[in-house]
Amino acid sequence: MNRKLKTIIACCTVMAAGFFAACDVEPEPLEIQTSLQKIDKGEAYYANLRAWKATRPELGFGWFSGRTGKASLQGSMRNIPDSIGIISIWGGFSPDTDPIQAEEMYHYQTVCGTKILRTYLLESLFPVVKEEGKTDLQLMQEQWGWDDGALRPADRYVAVTAAQEAAIRKFARSIAEPVVAGGYDGMDIDHEPNVGGGTKPYVLGGYWNRMLIFFDEMSKYFGPKSGTGRLLAIDGEYSAYILPEIGPMLDYVISQAYNCSSYSNLDSRINTLYNAFPDIPKKELAAKFIVAENFESYAGSGGVTHTTRDGQRVESSIGLALWQPVIDDEPVQKGGAGTYHMEYEYNFFQDYKYIRQMINIMGQRNNE
Repeated sequence: MNRKLKTIIACCTVMAAGFFAACDVEPEPLEIQTSLQKIDKGEAYYANLRAWKATRPELGFGWFSGRTGKASLQGSMRNIPDSIGIISIWGGFSPDTDPIQAEEMYHYQTVCGTKILRTYLLESLFPVVKEEGKTDLQLMQEQWGWDDGALRPADRYVAVTAAQEAAIRKFARSIAEPVVAGGYDGMDIDHEPNVGGGTKPYVLGGYWNRMLIFFDEMSKYFGPKSGTGRLLAIDGEYSAYILPEIGPMLDYVISQAYNCSSYSNLDSRINTLYNAFPDIPKKELAAKFIVAENFESYAGSGGVTHTTRDGQRVESSIGLALWQPVIDDEPVQKGGAGTYHMEYEYNFFQDYKYIRQMINIMGQRNNE
């Protein structure tokens, strides 16, 4: 997410008789929720829902920031549609210390089959204990075993020193292990080196091979190469200082398609992805690609006016759901679509009007 902004799924494939009718294909009637008690829809419904999500259709997605002790249910997951596919926690959500949030996370993961990721802003400095009179670089050397190195190199394959590699792998483990211990389904790396931090000698984002080492270590815990079933995603500047070798390590690439006024913008974004990972078939990359609108700004309106490929004018959140990548003149499946600060929609539409419509659009197309 931009520094300034920081702060899936209608069912179904016809997996069994009656399955399509059992799922969230049509928006549920608006019902103002006054408690945290979740309505039990029965195990058959949830079993079908989990099985459908496991097929990896186009999924509904959201970056979510809850707030402990918040009076409004905006900070609760409880009204989010069961059919959401992936929720990436951005902040203010602490299931390890808050029993209500722990129960919410358990419900979506275990009952609904939703994948819950944890977002990490990579361009933050390595954590250090401050000492008066010492620079960050000195602290990095003392506390992480870092040694000095060149600033942003012109050569994308510039060597990384043994001490730097050891520090980078240690840093990656320090991020990964708490996420695994916390019971999350994966990690979402927010990577924005050109927004800030990329030129300092003790960060990763402006350096091709440092990023490769970081993702290589993360791939032991998350992603297709880990064999764990936990997901690994990248968002933000997903092609900046990212070598092609990283592509096979990723389950999803999430584009911050904020203020998106037309399909051509989305086409351009996925072309950037194709160019970043030229050795991976385009159809495979498209199925990893998720696009998201900014609901920190547009939760009440659904976004800016967006022109679709066939000339419709719709809200941009709806446009993201309608959009499909085109390869050799044929539309193909994308990974999904969603919103940033999805929880802001609760203050306008307590049934999550727009994310529900997005899920339904993609879900109905999955069943055609």
